Amino acid sequence: MAALRRGHGVFVQIARANADLCANAAAAYIGAMTTTIAIFPRDLQEAARKVMGAGDGVVVHYVAPDSPAQRAGLAIGDRIVSVNGAAIATGTAANNRYNRSIRTLPAANPVATIAVERGGAPLNFTVTAERI
Repeated sequence: MAALRRGHGVFVQIARANADLCANAAAAYIGAMTTTIAIFPRDLQEAARKVMGAGDGVVVHYVAPDSPAQRAGLAIGDRIVSVNGAAIATGTAANNRYNRSIRTLPAANPVATIAVERGGAPLNFTVTAERI
C-alpha cells in the first residue's frame, strides 16, 4: 500500500509539472483512489477488505495530501454513492464508471457533487477538480 501511495504521489507531481505540455489530453483529477471488492479474485477478497477497506461498492482507499478530495473532506473508507446525481452501483464496472465520471468533468466547470456513505450516514461533498 505504501508503494502504491508513493507511486501516486510521483505521478501527480510529474503530471502537474507537465500539464501545459499535454493540455489537450488533460483529465480532471481529484486525488481520491478507489476500489471495489469485485475486481479482486475470490481468494483475495477478504484480504482486500481488511487491508484496503474494499467493499461491495466503490470505496475510497487513499486520499492524496493537498488534493481537491482532501480539501473537500473525502476520507478513506467513504463509499461512493453518486457523482453529480448519477448513481455509482456495485460490480466490476463500478470503479471504472466512477473514474470516468471524474476524468470527464468539463474543463470549463470541473465541479463534482459526490454523495458518499460514511459510517452509515449519507454525506455530500462538492469537489473542484484540477486538470492534469
